[in-house]
Amino acid sequence: MRFLAAGTVALLFAACGAATEGIPPEALVVSARDAYVEARSVARSWDGAARLRYVEGEGVAATGVVAPEEGIWRFHYTALDRPQELVVEVSALETASAERPETSPPGYVIGDNALGASWIDSREVVEAIAAAGTAPAGPLSLLLVPTRPAQWVVRSAGDGRWRVHAETGELLSP
Repeated sequence: MRFLAAGTVALLFAACGAATEGIPPEALVVSARDAYVEARSVARSWDGAARLRYVEGEGVAATGVVAPEEGIWRFHYTALDRPQELVVEVSALETASAERPETSPPGYVIGDNALGASWIDSREVVEAIAAAGTAPAGPLSLLLVPTRPAQWVVRSAGDGRWRVHAETGELLSP
């Protein structure tokens, strides 16, 4: 009986690995909004009153998504009754979370500010930059911060840097 149970578990793990092999890589990409759905679920289970402070995207493609093994989204949450923040990392293949001391992104002092729910997706951010005639080349770093107005800060591997209004998609600076 033990061999049957062990064999069943091994078969299930093999089936899970095989399940992703047949999926085209372009179907496994994750935008910021896609990742937010996963991150919000993890944050709400951590604390029902969790607030999203800021979002980081590393290794983001020029299309505004992260692909398997190429990038990650990080969502930073706080809650009033918690001494530390929760960081939820979402990649194209997995989600992980950890508590750590509260931080702000380099160059920003966020304090108690938090992001609302009406921010545009990372795909729309790179489309807004491209529409202005300066298409960014990947990999990109994206940062969504609750400034006034909330904005996406995009940096390319080269020397490109853009700021995009997080609600309207208006290019704030080339």
